[in-house]
Amino acid sequence: MKNPSASPTAATSVPAARRNSARRVRERFLVALARALHRRGVPAPRLEAALTTAGATLRSPLQILATPTALQLAFETGAGQRVVLVRQDPAEVDLDAITALDEVLDDVVHGDRSAAEGIAALEAIERRPPPYGPAATIAAFAATSGTAAQLFGGAPADVGAAALLGGLVGVLARVASRREGVARLFEPVAALAATLAAGLLVALELPISRDLVALTSLVVLLPGFTVTVAMTELAEGHLSAGTSRLFGAGITFLSLGLGVALAQALLGPLSLPAAGKGAGAPPVAGADLAALLLAPVAFGVLFRARPRHLGWIVPVSVLGVLGARGGALGLGPELGSFTGALVVGLAGNALARTTGIPTMVCHVPGILLLVPGSVGFRSFVAFLADDALSGTETAFRTALVAGALAAGLLVATVVLPPTSRLRPRRGREVAAPAHDPASIPPRNPLGTPGRPPRDSLSPL
Repeated sequence: MKNPSASPTAATSVPAARRNSARRVRERFLVALARALHRRGVPAPRLEAALTTAGATLRSPLQILATPTALQLAFETGAGQRVVLVRQDPAEVDLDAITALDEVLDDVVHGDRSAAEGIAALEAIERRPPPYGPAATIAAFAATSGTAAQLFGGAPADVGAAALLGGLVGVLARVASRREGVARLFEPVAALAATLAAGLLVALELPISRDLVALTSLVVLLPGFTVTVAMTELAEGHLSAGTSRLFGAGITFLSLGLGVALAQALLGPLSLPAAGKGAGAPPVAGADLAALLLAPVAFGVLFRARPRHLGWIVPVSVLGVLGARGGALGLGPELGSFTGALVVGLAGNALARTTGIPTMVCHVPGILLLVPGSVGFRSFVAFLADDALSGTETAFRTALVAGALAAGLLVATVVLPPTSRLRPRRGREVAAPAHDPASIPPRNPLGTPGRPPRDSLSPL
């Protein structure tokens, strides 16, 4: 009597089971990667493009819909389609994690890691600590506010006061990050505290401008970059993501404006002047250049860029500011932002092609120096002060600058697209593993540091 296990049907079921197991592991990797990229603040167009291309390369085609608060991934089509829904809160940009995720994705699609090893690497990225500690982050808050006050034309006393209050906002951010209930009220509480503190410093007769110090101490919280990303998503046809992100930025502006309005109401009975005695002292020679060099470093720390990437971030950001100022001479201050964003986009894409670092590493800090957050914030403050004409004018300027920045980045991508990592390296084909990848133990889950650039990454 023949053994049933030796039948052709049983023999063919074993490879089929292995293929199904390998497919499930690849799909788990893609879902975990999508969740990780979304949590690190990757915009919808880049996230969807990266995952779609990766799925095709790994022979697990999928469709993906990304919004700031949710992900939907659909594998296969027709009656056999499998849909995964991921609900997540809006995330902050984490450039170190984005770089690490970029490296894992690159390894998996080129066969240096199996999908199972990729999942292990993604879990390791989740567990590792941020590249900068609390003290460095708070110092970056202070440096960002101080440099903003300098670039906005503040006197030395304004710069020092803004740095002090920016550090206070950084401390509040640290507290809010540990308590979920406090985090939901962070923006209005921070605006209230910063504006009250600025008023009290004026009451102490310090030679500062109250409004300038209050504004620049909150510059890290202004969602100008979010507005720019939303405009880019809308321009690329990602209407759900762009619309929801734009409304989220509006809520943040409103929260900050309400905090400022409440502080002004509390300070009203004191009849404090808008500036202390002796305010408006001439700036220190060379201070603008120092602020321009320090601001990208502070943004890099706040958004957790790797220390070795700061050497690229600073020159790209400086070139962007110079490009914006040069463009403003011929196009006006609002449309001059287009040339600044174009310079940042071209420089970031060129570095992605030559070094393999994700474009976001240079784009995020570079664009942050150009975003219209302060203009949008002043619009809400004007509306709260019953100055509808001024509020409408500044709101229009905010939209114009954000649109110009988005257009500059889009044109840069067309003129000099970043090299796609999601393609076979020279002389090598990407093939799905023939073995069961779930059976392979993970090796070096954090990737190999210092590897030479290769044909690489995706739209990240």
